[in-house]
Amino acid sequence: HMLSRYETWVTVGAATPDALKPAGQGLEIVPLGDPSAYAAGEAASFRAYLDGKPLAGLTVQVIPGGVRYRGDMQETDATTDARGEFSVTWPIGQMYWIGASYPPRPQGGEDGKAPGGQNGGAHPAAQAQGGEGGGPHGPRGPVEPGQRYAYAGTFEVMPF
Repeated sequence: HMLSRYETWVTVGAATPDALKPAGQGLEIVPLGDPSAYAAGEAASFRAYLDGKPLAGLTVQVIPGGVRYRGDMQETDATTDARGEFSVTWPIGQMYWIGASYPPRPQGGEDGKAPGGQNGGAHPAAQAQGGEGGGPHGPRGPVEPGQRYAYAGTFEVMPF
């Protein structure tokens, strides 16, 4: 079972604050400011949620536009803190893709088996709570084996 979300933020006139509220379902990455105000050289903050609860320890990939079909994707990784927050400093003005998936994909060992148990490894936050494949996302408990979440979004950063 997989729940994916793809978002593109478009603003005409003043931004609508309600448009940035998390829906409370699946994996979400929500801007903590006005995405139409992103500018090169400035930092932007985001918060990651899983089913409406902040998600700590999530690795988020940021890839600049225009690198398709090239060997070097110029990817930058950020990891969410205890509040589910991370920041990105935009190097230049252009489009950017932000993406993440949960739980993390397993990394095979020398024996070809995934570490960490039946579901291919627990998220570090879940291991700290004594569970496998879960996370700090409330009373629902650990993510069931075979259940995955994905998020992708695009943001335009102004050159000024």
